[in-house]
Amino acid sequence: MRKYEIIQKTLRGVSTFFLNPVKAVKFVRKCQRNGIRDTLSHYLKNNLTSYENEFNSKLRKFSILTPLHSMPLALMLKDSLYKVGLACEVTSNEEEFASISKNTIPIVLAPQIFKKLPTQFIAFQLEQKESSWFNSEYFDLLKNATFVFEFAENNLNYLLERGISFSRLYYLPITPSNFLFSKSIHQVSCKYDLVFYGCLNERRKKILEELKKHFSVLVVTDCFGEDLHKKLYSAKLVINIHYYPNAELESTRLIEALGLGLSVVSEDTQSKEDLFFKDVVTFAKKDDIGDLITKIKESLKNKDSTNSESLVSQFSWFEFYLFRFLLSQDIIDFQCFMDKFISNFPVENNKICLSLPESVERRQNFLRQPEGQSYSFFPGLRHSLGWVGCGMSYKFMYSLYKHQPYKLLHICEDDVVFASDFQVRLNIIERYLSNNNNWQVYCGLISDVNKSLKLKSHFLIDGEELLLLNHAVGLVYTIYSPKALDLLSRWDISQLDVQKNTIDRYMESNLSDFLVSIPFLVEQDPDLTSTLWKQENSKIYSEAIQSAEKKLKGLVHSNV
Repeated sequence: MRKYEIIQKTLRGVSTFFLNPVKAVKFVRKCQRNGIRDTLSHYLKNNLTSYENEFNSKLRKFSILTPLHSMPLALMLKDSLYKVGLACEVTSNEEEFASISKNTIPIVLAPQIFKKLPTQFIAFQLEQKESSWFNSEYFDLLKNATFVFEFAENNLNYLLERGISFSRLYYLPITPSNFLFSKSIHQVSCKYDLVFYGCLNERRKKILEELKKHFSVLVVTDCFGEDLHKKLYSAKLVINIHYYPNAELESTRLIEALGLGLSVVSEDTQSKEDLFFKDVVTFAKKDDIGDLITKIKESLKNKDSTNSESLVSQFSWFEFYLFRFLLSQDIIDFQCFMDKFISNFPVENNKICLSLPESVERRQNFLRQPEGQSYSFFPGLRHSLGWVGCGMSYKFMYSLYKHQPYKLLHICEDDVVFASDFQVRLNIIERYLSNNNNWQVYCGLISDVNKSLKLKSHFLIDGEELLLLNHAVGLVYTIYSPKALDLLSRWDISQLDVQKNTIDRYMESNLSDFLVSIPFLVEQDPDLTSTLWKQENSKIYSEAIQSAEKKLKGLVHSNV
């Protein structure tokens, strides 16, 4: 590094020390752990030294580099990969990682901590938006990563807005699983009511001082592994307190405590991640010390109860999203994915919105519509071929719901637009569909009318004009009969013919009784970008939908 660069960086460091107390504390702690010379040496030279490696999705072996505080997550990752026959090595040593990562698929947890990384790797982003780690250097690091795993749904748009491309970004929430850490430590007597572990700041200190007025509290910092676990076992409860006022849930800390069989009381965040833990963690209202104290007292009273049964029976969303990534890169096949999740996937209702969690704008637009609140999201599956990912998503849903006791299955996509009279019209349509069996699929709109289309019948039901057609193309809003689901679940993923085997073309070719309303029940948002074809809907679909509706009206008129 040239002299002026060293001077420039040193001056930045000095100013940061005085202006940012958090960074100053971190710097002092690093000096305590590593010595002043090594810490300064690390800081003054390039933060990142890269080395060449092979990143091949066909490799059947992973390697994980993790700081000590994220080791529980690394071990859970390793355990999950083993379940689908994928080998994995875990280390906290950069030099060891450099030797094993060259011929594996490398994953780096909290990559900003390390100074030596491969040129190609998966970055597991674990920082809070308010963290001082989020700076230009860190964003450059994430931009250069082959893929980025993000633990918090609320961070996705933050990363997208700062240049992390959609194609490389994957949501991977850290959620409870049945993975339990080996208990090499014998259970010790509980000397304390509560134990808190993690870095301290003024917010945490203030809350802990208040808790000490009511409970015996052990505070643990800079302690990891078995030494930490021994201290955790010395308390009746683990308490989780947010570092930042608007924090995301500290999921890594929670899975470590739960994996040790410990009970946890945590401040809530009102984020999606809270929902993953609601059955195994007791949540108190953030910034409400009275509620926190109440929840702790209640948990101490019920200390004999255990979360182990709930933990074992919990659906592992962590593994679902991890294997979703593996599927997208053809590291595992679709049958493997299906076998893993189809039997225990949680079913909330019969109204589903297909949506990619990483497509933040589309999902937000959908939820702004009042009608959107009654639909549960299915996290769309991904693939390098967008239409294949779409087909796998529908095949999974068809296979799942053909075994459910619903007469009707509603599936919409997150770019659907509900008209003001949608619910009134839908009620009429649902009554007809529930009481008649002359149909297989109802289409809220169709986007293609070709010469082979035939009008099989045409009728009015309570003012709703319905057409029975021999085929239709359009998945923006569809309603399925049970008999259609079995046929559609047979879609063959191996047929990579985009002209004939997209899921809507497969449906068109294999079914023969389609109902559609005139005018169409729904619209498609023209301003959103198609996740399949990477173009605005207005350029791909809008004109085709208008043309299809016009042709259907003409067809009806000619048959009157």
